[in-house]
Amino acid sequence: MVKTLLVYYSLYGSTKKVAEEMARIGGWDVGVITDASPRKGIWGYSRSALETAFNSAPAIDYVGNDPGAYDTVVLGSPVWVGRPASPMRSFANQYNNKLKNLACFCTMGGTDSKKWEASLYSLYGQSPQKIIAVQEKEIASTATSEKIISFVNSINSRLRMAA
Repeated sequence: MVKTLLVYYSLYGSTKKVAEEMARIGGWDVGVITDASPRKGIWGYSRSALETAFNSAPAIDYVGNDPGAYDTVVLGSPVWVGRPASPMRSFANQYNNKLKNLACFCTMGGTDSKKWEASLYSLYGQSPQKIIAVQEKEIASTATSEKIISFVNSINSRLRMAA
């Protein structure tokens, strides 16, 4: 049986909402990345921007199954300074050698995901098979569900064909 793991980091809940919908639709297992130290308020916002801009890898906690046990891993993160959030860099540093058939999604306030997309190869050491960017304004709309359903179905159908 083909197995997919979705791993996400979410600071304020938008990425979590999208990740949970994807996992529900796809029947995927879920892993969650959290910060080892608090990231709230103005200091947390500044720290987030600086870590991402300088490619820092902060301490994280990961609760989930071993990504190496899965045929496909889907990674989700908010976009900070045009790139995946710095806790995702920490996860990548720990697990890149175990990531197979990678797919990625992001949640973002803006509309330009090109910088985020361009950063994925350098972060993960491979080009994701499938990527999707979900804007904040889409998260509550039916357009998001359609976008997510298409993304999930694309991953699941590709996996069924490979099995």
